[in-house]
Amino acid sequence: MTTFIMATHNAGKLAEVAALLAGYGHQVTGFTGALPPEGDDLTANAIAKAQAVHQAVPDAWVLGDDSGLWLAAHPDRLGAHTARQLPRTGTNAALLALLAPPDSRAATLVSTIAMLAPSGELRLATGRLAATVALAPSGADGTGFDQVLIPKEEGVPLAALPLALRQRYLPRQHALAELLR
Repeated sequence: MTTFIMATHNAGKLAEVAALLAGYGHQVTGFTGALPPEGDDLTANAIAKAQAVHQAVPDAWVLGDDSGLWLAAHPDRLGAHTARQLPRTGTNAALLALLAPPDSRAATLVSTIAMLAPSGELRLATGRLAATVALAPSGADGTGFDQVLIPKEEGVPLAALPLALRQRYLPRQHALAELLR
């Protein structure tokens, strides 16, 4: 079992990663130190976060992550700036307000994870979820956009799916699975 340090101050993200890593027999803790400002590229952001933690705790296994939502109707909005362009509370309502009929509701949620070993070896992986943005939130479980993102293969948002099924669609799950192979 490995204990990772996750370069995040986001409790929801940390809980999601903890649940995902538990399935592999690993644990994760958060990082309370300063993290670098985010830029325009998910990969660069994930690497910079991981490197900041690695500098502070060089003997640890570190995960740095950045995620973004790309909307077909607004290709120049959100993306790597999703967390900075949508409010921390009322995120789903703000997203739904961006999409007025007849806008396309197609969306792609992307998560890139940088994993730094104590040796400094860097590995990267990216996961994607092709989805449709629902007309209204639905379901009680999940975090982030889970109440409004409907996977292409399903008829309901992620938050309405059983946990085991929901986890199969999560971009972080895809990225972690690739890193932990």
